[in-house]
Amino acid sequence: SPPKPDMLVTFSDGSEQNIEVGRILDDDSARRAGSIDYMKYGFNQTFASDESLRTMLVDRHVIVSFPSPPLKASEKDACVSELAAYFKRRRFMMLDEPRDEKFDGGCPTLAACSARFVIAKGRGWFFSIQQPRRRADPAIAVEHFEKMLDDKQSKTYESASMPWLCLVIDDPEQAEAEALNAIEASLSSENLGQFARIIVGYERGALTIPPLS
Repeated sequence: SPPKPDMLVTFSDGSEQNIEVGRILDDDSARRAGSIDYMKYGFNQTFASDESLRTMLVDRHVIVSFPSPPLKASEKDACVSELAAYFKRRRFMMLDEPRDEKFDGGCPTLAACSARFVIAKGRGWFFSIQQPRRRADPAIAVEHFEKMLDDKQSKTYESASMPWLCLVIDDPEQAEAEALNAIEASLSSENLGQFARIIVGYERGALTIPPLS
Protein backbone atom coordinates (compact mmCIF):
# COMPACT_ATOMS: atom_id res chain seq x y z
CA SER A 1 0.00 0.00 0.00
CA PRO A 2 1.21 3.56 -0.63
CA PRO A 3 2.87 5.36 2.31
CA LYS A 4 1.03 7.95 4.34
CA PRO A 5 2.48 11.48 4.58
CA ASP A 6 4.66 12.00 7.65
CA MET A 7 2.17 14.05 9.67
CA LEU A 8 -1.33 15.48 9.87
CA VAL A 9 -1.37 19.10 11.00
CA THR A 10 -4.41 20.82 12.48
CA PHE A 11 -4.48 24.59 11.99
CA SER A 12 -6.01 27.16 14.32
CA ASP A 13 -9.16 27.39 12.16
CA GLY A 14 -9.73 23.65 12.61
CA SER A 15 -8.67 22.66 9.09
CA GLU A 16 -6.30 19.76 8.61
CA GLN A 17 -3.44 19.19 6.19
CA ASN A 18 -1.30 16.13 5.46
CA ILE A 19 2.38 17.05 5.23
CA GLU A 20 5.39 15.14 3.97
CA VAL A 21 8.73 16.39 5.36
CA GLY A 22 12.42 16.10 4.49
CA ARG A 23 15.87 17.52 5.27
CA ILE A 24 18.25 19.19 2.81
CA LEU A 25 21.53 17.90 4.17
CA ASP A 26 24.82 16.86 2.61
CA ASP A 27 25.98 13.38 3.68
CA ASP A 28 29.59 14.43 4.32
CA SER A 29 28.44 17.42 6.35
CA ALA A 30 26.16 15.17 8.39
CA ARG A 31 29.03 12.79 9.14
CA ARG A 32 31.27 15.64 10.30
CA ALA A 33 28.53 17.09 12.50
CA GLY A 34 27.83 13.63 13.90
CA SER A 35 31.50 13.23 14.77
CA ILE A 36 31.47 16.47 16.76
CA ASP A 37 28.32 15.42 18.63
CA TYR A 38 29.85 12.01 19.39
CA MET A 39 32.99 13.56 20.88
CA LYS A 40 31.00 16.12 22.88
CA TYR A 41 28.99 13.34 24.46
CA GLY A 42 32.07 11.21 25.14
CA PHE A 43 34.01 14.04 26.73
CA ASN A 44 31.05 15.15 28.84
CA GLN A 45 30.72 11.58 30.16
CA THR A 46 34.42 11.50 31.01
CA PHE A 47 34.28 14.96 32.58
CA ALA A 48 31.34 13.98 34.79
CA SER A 49 33.10 10.88 36.12
CA ASP A 50 36.67 12.18 36.48
CA GLU A 51 37.14 14.48 39.46
CA SER A 52 40.82 15.13 38.70
CA LEU A 53 39.89 16.40 35.23
CA ARG A 54 37.25 18.71 36.67
CA THR A 55 39.79 20.00 39.21
CA MET A 56 42.30 20.87 36.48
CA LEU A 57 39.68 22.76 34.50
CA VAL A 58 37.96 24.68 37.28
CA ASP A 59 37.59 28.36 36.32
CA ARG A 60 38.86 27.59 32.85
CA HIS A 61 36.90 28.04 29.64
CA VAL A 62 38.05 25.86 26.73
CA ILE A 63 36.99 25.66 23.08
CA VAL A 64 38.46 22.80 21.05
CA SER A 65 38.23 23.19 17.28
CA PHE A 66 38.37 20.35 14.72
CA PRO A 67 38.88 21.55 11.12
CA SER A 68 38.88 17.87 10.07
CA PRO A 69 36.75 15.86 12.51
CA PRO A 70 37.58 12.14 12.70
CA LEU A 71 35.04 9.84 11.08
CA LYS A 72 36.08 6.42 12.40
CA ALA A 73 34.69 5.43 15.82
CA SER A 74 38.14 4.38 17.02
CA GLU A 75 39.59 7.78 16.10
CA LYS A 76 36.72 9.64 17.78
CA ASP A 77 37.24 7.61 20.96
CA ALA A 78 40.98 8.27 20.79
CA CYS A 79 40.37 12.02 20.51
CA VAL A 80 38.18 11.97 23.62
CA SER A 81 40.81 10.01 25.56
CA GLU A 82 43.61 12.32 24.38
CA LEU A 83 41.62 15.42 25.32
CA ALA A 84 41.03 14.14 28.85
CA ALA A 85 44.64 13.08 29.30
CA TYR A 86 46.00 16.34 27.91
CA PHE A 87 43.99 18.64 30.15
CA LYS A 88 44.76 16.47 33.19
CA ARG A 89 48.52 16.86 32.71
CA ARG A 90 48.72 20.45 31.47
CA ARG A 91 48.64 23.16 34.11
CA PHE A 92 47.51 26.55 32.91
CA MET A 93 48.49 28.58 35.96
CA MET A 94 49.03 31.97 34.31
CA LEU A 95 46.23 32.98 31.98
CA ASP A 96 46.35 36.75 31.83
CA GLU A 97 45.38 36.48 28.17
CA PRO A 98 43.52 33.72 26.29
CA ARG A 99 45.81 31.18 24.64
CA ASP A 100 45.34 29.66 21.21
CA GLU A 101 47.43 26.50 20.89
CA LYS A 102 47.89 23.28 18.98
CA PHE A 103 48.03 19.95 20.77
CA ASP A 104 51.52 18.56 21.38
CA GLY A 105 53.06 15.30 20.21
CA GLY A 106 51.44 13.36 23.03
CA CYS A 107 48.13 13.66 21.19
CA PRO A 108 48.73 12.01 17.79
CA THR A 109 45.05 11.63 16.84
CA LEU A 110 44.22 15.22 17.74
CA ALA A 111 47.26 16.40 15.78
CA ALA A 112 46.21 14.35 12.75
CA CYS A 113 42.84 16.14 12.83
CA SER A 114 44.59 19.54 12.99
CA ALA A 115 42.75 20.15 16.26
CA ARG A 116 43.63 23.18 18.35
CA PHE A 117 42.16 24.89 21.39
CA VAL A 118 41.60 28.25 23.01
CA ILE A 119 41.72 28.46 26.81
CA ALA A 120 40.91 31.45 29.01
CA LYS A 121 39.99 32.32 32.57
CA GLY A 122 36.33 32.08 33.47
CA ARG A 123 33.97 31.19 36.25
CA GLY A 124 33.17 27.54 36.78
CA TRP A 125 33.63 25.16 33.86
CA PHE A 126 33.09 25.59 30.16
CA PHE A 127 34.33 23.06 27.62
CA SER A 128 33.13 23.05 24.01
CA ILE A 129 34.07 20.89 21.03
CA GLN A 130 33.22 22.36 17.65
CA GLN A 131 34.02 22.53 13.97
CA PRO A 132 34.98 25.84 12.34
CA ARG A 133 32.17 27.14 10.20
CA ARG A 134 32.58 25.95 6.64
CA ARG A 135 31.15 27.94 3.78
CA ALA A 136 29.61 25.23 1.63
CA ASP A 137 28.74 26.09 -1.97
CA PRO A 138 24.99 26.88 -2.16
CA ALA A 139 24.95 24.75 -5.32
CA ILE A 140 25.32 21.73 -3.05
CA ALA A 141 22.05 22.66 -1.34
CA VAL A 142 20.38 23.05 -4.74
CA GLU A 143 21.61 19.59 -5.76
CA HIS A 144 20.23 17.98 -2.60
CA PHE A 145 16.95 19.90 -2.92
CA GLU A 146 16.46 18.60 -6.46
CA LYS A 147 17.28 15.02 -5.43
CA MET A 148 14.89 15.23 -2.46
CA LEU A 149 12.15 16.75 -4.62
CA ASP A 150 12.54 14.05 -7.29
CA ASP A 151 12.42 11.33 -4.64
CA LYS A 152 9.32 12.70 -2.94
CA GLN A 153 7.48 13.35 -6.21
CA SER A 154 8.20 9.81 -7.41
CA LYS A 155 6.05 8.37 -4.61
CA THR A 156 2.29 8.05 -4.32
CA TYR A 157 0.88 8.91 -0.91
CA GLU A 158 -2.22 7.67 0.84
CA SER A 159 -3.99 10.95 1.51
CA ALA A 160 -7.56 12.20 1.25
CA SER A 161 -6.30 15.47 -0.22
CA MET A 162 -3.11 16.58 -1.97
CA PRO A 163 -0.38 16.78 0.69
CA TRP A 164 2.10 19.58 1.24
CA LEU A 165 5.85 19.02 1.07
CA CYS A 166 8.00 20.81 3.66
CA LEU A 167 11.79 20.68 3.28
CA VAL A 168 14.13 22.21 5.87
CA ILE A 169 17.69 23.35 5.13
CA ASP A 170 19.42 21.50 7.95
CA ASP A 171 23.07 21.57 6.90
CA PRO A 172 25.44 23.11 9.50
CA GLU A 173 27.93 23.95 6.76
CA GLN A 174 25.47 25.97 4.70
CA ALA A 175 24.71 29.67 5.00
CA GLU A 176 20.97 29.06 5.02
CA ALA A 177 19.88 32.36 3.48
CA GLU A 178 22.29 31.93 0.55
CA ALA A 179 21.18 28.32 0.09
CA LEU A 180 17.52 29.34 0.06
CA ASN A 181 18.20 32.09 -2.50
CA ALA A 182 20.05 29.60 -4.69
CA ILE A 183 17.19 27.12 -4.50
CA GLU A 184 14.68 29.83 -5.43
CA ALA A 185 16.83 30.92 -8.39
CA SER A 186 17.09 27.32 -9.60
CA LEU A 187 13.33 26.85 -9.95
CA SER A 188 12.45 26.83 -13.65
CA SER A 189 8.75 26.20 -13.07
CA GLU A 190 6.26 25.55 -10.31
CA ASN A 191 6.20 21.81 -10.89
CA LEU A 192 4.42 20.65 -7.76
CA GLY A 193 3.70 17.12 -8.93
CA GLN A 194 1.32 15.51 -6.47
CA PHE A 195 1.81 18.23 -3.82
CA ALA A 196 -0.61 21.10 -3.29
CA ARG A 197 2.19 23.27 -1.87
CA ILE A 198 5.95 23.04 -1.38
CA ILE A 199 7.66 24.92 1.45
CA VAL A 200 11.46 25.18 1.69
CA GLY A 201 13.04 27.02 4.56
CA TYR A 202 15.08 27.32 7.70
CA GLU A 203 14.67 28.98 11.09
CA ARG A 204 14.54 32.56 9.76
CA GLY A 205 13.10 32.31 6.29
CA ALA A 206 11.08 30.22 3.89
CA LEU A 207 10.07 29.91 0.25
CA THR A 208 6.54 28.76 -0.60
CA ILE A 209 5.44 27.38 -3.95
CA PRO A 210 3.01 28.69 -5.00
CA PRO A 211 3.51 31.92 -3.02
CA LEU A 212 1.11 32.53 -0.15
CA SER A 213 -1.54 35.07 -1.07
